[in-house]
Order: sequence, then C-alpha cells, then structure tokens
Amino acid sequence: MRLLGYDSELEKHVYQHMELADRIHPDDESQLKKLMKSAENEEASATLRLLHKNKSYPVFDITCHRGEKLEECTFHLSPSGSNHA
Repeated sequence: MRLLGYDSELEKHVYQHMELADRIHPDDESQLKKLMKSAENEEASATLRLLHKNKSYPVFDITCHRGEKLEECTFHLSPSGSNHA
C-alpha cells in the first residue's frame, strides 16, 4: 500500500482489499494476464506499471506466488530499476 502512496491508517483500511488489476496501466493489462497464466504452474514475475495515488505510473517488479488453492495468488511488489516503456 505504501508503495502506491497510501500511507495513512484510513487509506490502509479503505484500500486493504484493492484489486491489483484496477491499478494496472492500460498498456500492461496483457502482461498481467500472461503473469496470471504463467503462475498457474509456477512462480512467475513481470515488470508492470501501477497507478500511484498521485496519478503517476511508477514501474514495479511483480511476483505472483500461488497458494495451495489454485484460485489464490499472493503478489509481491518491489520498485523496479527498469525504464519500462
């Protein structure tokens, strides 16, 4: 949450169940779909732009870890060193 600019306790509470797909840059939606498909069989990673609270689209490295139940996926975000274009 903090990486996307949501720092206050109220923001954390309101946005704690935010959908990652709602924050994806429109040009990166197909990459998110590929990431989800790849993660069906193994851990998968991608570099995507996510909408920040300040309306910019910083670049993040996203790794998807599947849980024991296939319908569960945990995302880990980290700022990317990439110049995503």
